[in-house]
Amino acid sequence: MSGELNAKLLAEIAELWKKFAEIKCENAELKDKNTEIPDLRRKFAELEAEKSELKARIAELLKQGVEENKRRDAENAELKPESMS
Repeated sequence: MSGELNAKLLAEIAELWKKFAEIKCENAELKDKNTEIPDLRRKFAELEAEKSELKARIAELLKQGVEENKRRDAENAELKPESMS
């Protein structure tokens, strides 16, 4: 009977070692991912800053376009013959 118990215990110990090895491997993978997080956060912040800059540039270009259209409309109104108005 004790031989049977020892065999069961050895099998259980072997299974626990196998699970331990799997968990150790998974832990190593998670540590690698955790080291990536600060880099990803930095890249995200850079992209957000670039997005803000691009939005500001687009707004400025739109404003310039509106001003240019107003200027051209005023020029066209000045150049339009009196009979057409």
